[in-house]
Amino acid sequence: MSRFYNHVGILFLAIFATQPCGFTHGDVAAEEPAEDRDYYSIDVGELIKDFDKTHIVSDPEVLKPSFYQMETTPRVVVPIGSEAYLIEPEDRNNEYRGYRIVGAKPKGVAVDGQFYLLRRHPDHPRDSSLAKFDFHIDETSIVPCDSSDFHQAKGRHFQLFWSTDYAGSAMFRHLAIESLKKVGETATPIGPNWPLRRRTGIDDTIQLVSGGRAVSENLQLDRELAGADSANDELQDLADVEGITVREINWTRRLSKEPTELDPLAAIIPHDQYAVFVPSFTKLTQIIDRSSELARPIVQWFEPQSQTTNVLGFYQDQLGLPLDALTRQVGEALIDEVVVTGSDPYFRTGTDVAVLMQTSQPALLHQALLAQVALQASRHDHVKRIDHQVNDHLIAQWSNQRRDFCSLVAVVDDAVIVSNSIAQMMAILNTVADRSTSMMELDEYKFFRQRYRRGSEAESALIIVTDAAIRRWCGPKWRISASRRTRARASVAEISMQNADALVRKTVQGETQIHIDSNMHAAGALTLTSAGVQSDRYGTLDFQTPIVELDLKTATAGEVGLYVTWRDRYQRRWRNVFDPIALKLSLSDDAFAADLSVIPLMLGTQYRTWQSLIGDIHLKPHAGDRHEEELLSFVMALDLNAPQFQFVSAFLGGGTTNVANGNLRINILSWIDNAVHLYVDLDEAWIQRMADRSPWQRKTEDMAKEFPIGVFFPSKDSLKQAMFVAAVRGFFERSAPNLVRWDLIQYKEIEFAKATAADSTPIGNARDLPNIYYVTTPDGLTVSFNENVIRRAIDRHLQRKENASSVDIDEEKSTQETAFESQLKTHISGTGAEVLSSVNSRSGMNRMHRLSWGNIPILNYLRHRYPDREPKEVYRQLFGQTLIEPSGGQYEWDDQIQSYVSTLQGYHLDPKKGPVLGLMFNPTDVIETSLSFQDEGLRATMQLKSGTQDEVKQ
Repeated sequence: MSRFYNHVGILFLAIFATQPCGFTHGDVAAEEPAEDRDYYSIDVGELIKDFDKTHIVSDPEVLKPSFYQMETTPRVVVPIGSEAYLIEPEDRNNEYRGYRIVGAKPKGVAVDGQFYLLRRHPDHPRDSSLAKFDFHIDETSIVPCDSSDFHQAKGRHFQLFWSTDYAGSAMFRHLAIESLKKVGETATPIGPNWPLRRRTGIDDTIQLVSGGRAVSENLQLDRELAGADSANDELQDLADVEGITVREINWTRRLSKEPTELDPLAAIIPHDQYAVFVPSFTKLTQIIDRSSELARPIVQWFEPQSQTTNVLGFYQDQLGLPLDALTRQVGEALIDEVVVTGSDPYFRTGTDVAVLMQTSQPALLHQALLAQVALQASRHDHVKRIDHQVNDHLIAQWSNQRRDFCSLVAVVDDAVIVSNSIAQMMAILNTVADRSTSMMELDEYKFFRQRYRRGSEAESALIIVTDAAIRRWCGPKWRISASRRTRARASVAEISMQNADALVRKTVQGETQIHIDSNMHAAGALTLTSAGVQSDRYGTLDFQTPIVELDLKTATAGEVGLYVTWRDRYQRRWRNVFDPIALKLSLSDDAFAADLSVIPLMLGTQYRTWQSLIGDIHLKPHAGDRHEEELLSFVMALDLNAPQFQFVSAFLGGGTTNVANGNLRINILSWIDNAVHLYVDLDEAWIQRMADRSPWQRKTEDMAKEFPIGVFFPSKDSLKQAMFVAAVRGFFERSAPNLVRWDLIQYKEIEFAKATAADSTPIGNARDLPNIYYVTTPDGLTVSFNENVIRRAIDRHLQRKENASSVDIDEEKSTQETAFESQLKTHISGTGAEVLSSVNSRSGMNRMHRLSWGNIPILNYLRHRYPDREPKEVYRQLFGQTLIEPSGGQYEWDDQIQSYVSTLQGYHLDPKKGPVLGLMFNPTDVIETSLSFQDEGLRATMQLKSGTQDEVKQ
């Protein structure tokens, strides 16, 4: 969902929910020892040459495919106080010729270590198993090596873990840089060599059909500028650097002339910011109370995560607005509407935010909030109060140097404002004073308020990202500032890792100025304190200075050049106009719903294929053959004049059909009633057959055999439908005679066809190949690999025939109702997602393995470096994140292999076949989406309904 909620959710989940962050991976190493040590070397080829079954410590089923042999990194384990790493030759080989273990140990101390790697099983050479080889280094008798070999091996080892694929990558970056510096080499991030790193599966499908891909493509918040090489470049005035020049949308023709109710607080929100409109304090508390319940499962389903950062808790604490019992009482009594706004959505690293509360008693609410903030300020260290007078407005500010507490309170007419930034507060006051345009004045805001009517009971929140806001985020000031903050964050992280021991042991005394070489202009000064490292310009790892406060005026020529290159490439992807975005959110007792508008889509969007197939066609009411047994459903409108369908028609019959010895030119697909319905039914026998087989033993034809998939094409012309079926059968008989046998099967009053591979087929045993079934009825054509799917389709047809005037109850119940004409609808249940993942199980399993194993190396490293501390607690202290097992398991220490392992996924040398869909995905959970291309853009809805525990048990 790098994905749906990494971008749309950056405006909702980051405000109201616990945020996931990226994942990472590595291996074990010791704390840097004293200089009084011996360096030794071990020939790995000699160590493992006598491999036999006594060395095997694990033989998991997951290791059957031999490609794991070269795709996993061996591990060297030595006692605390010692270090050892594997150094590889240029020509990697399975015999480990030329490989060496190089290590360092205290002088006069013996070392017993272990070397773990995958080897071909002695009895089953096609399979791999985990083997352990013990080695012993005497107190004095060693095979010496040069210290440079050791530092080189150590640096190259940690380069593998300097990657966003691994938790603690800042620590591994520091270790790689420091080690390779000693041998005159420059460290570079390498990252892991994971098997099958393709990103495919159910999460990518949901991202597309929910509209999340459109948001990701249009915002491109994850596309940062690279760092410029020199701080000594000539400085250029950013006012002279052109930003996005794509013209704005003309909203005049899109606006209705009917009166539109607008949000009162929109009058004081700057036009170039996002805004989250919440219609009542009660709905605000509902969103916050259910944020963990709803947001975490949603994000886990779309893209399971292995770390979390409590963004919601941080900003509540920073503003002094915890949602406790007292706050709830005050809010319910005094607060009417709430708006959350800010300059940008970089919540995870640090941004300015303001909470605007409309009230009929502003003086009373103002005093209540002043008292609340003052109380919370007293619970933080070094907080001072400063008052600002801006015209007629008094701003009360409480803050400390690290800004873990920073709250400014002011009252404007009938609204009380709480913000964490003086720049944000001034932007609002300038809007109040008519010195800048307000959001209420924008036609695009009015358009979205006409589309999403104010006062709807279904609305829990409305998020609007204006054209001006996106232009601001894509402008030179914001892009270059974001790039500088990223580089500054790396510097703060590096100093933090250099002083990790003092920070973990809490031995830092006072404040120490730190010098660090930086090629960044205006890098700022760094200070080490007991609370961590802080930049006077860019803040801390917990909260970086908001971009709006950096107020960047100039940049180097290198930075400007990088921005111009990015801007030109970005602008080429737009047709004529730029885009705003709106998202309506709705909460109910058991469901979460979203309605997204992106206008327009970029050129080159990943939706272009769908746009071509769909054209301007919309789905008719109750399109498709919806039914109770379906676990997964995909209904799409079809434009039969699309080039793809014209090609198919010509390919099957050249666009002509012989009728009475004459040629009648017709579109052979014109019988289709402009839609297709693809679905997967519940079939316990097929599911059990797949469960009984290892993913590595499944072949495509084996999975296709009796796979309960159905494809239904509704018909509007039975005669042309018959011609089409005859043309397809004729094509097979002409092009592949004697390879397919056709049989007719009678079921009730209807016959259906079965296509079976002939016994003489050269592509395998006919009994092992899937059969193809199809049935033609007046209302459509259904095709499947599963006979029962066809029989159920016939049952539904006969039911419709018996009662043609009514819609099937289950169909009506499951069909989504939307506020617009849909062109594509999906329905995915938890069980359906599991079935779909089982078809592509290798990709799903490797994806979950990467996530789960990404936390293990830093846990191993911290356990080795701080044996008296809990590694997850140390990680939380150093990085401000909590490590979680993404599939719902735990991380436990395994004495036999001397590593942390996932209870569900194992680890990279001893993997398990665990869940592939992530945490909290119940079989009865349902995701439904509806999508339409309109106004040169996209509109999509998504509803997520959580199944009850009773339903799960059933």
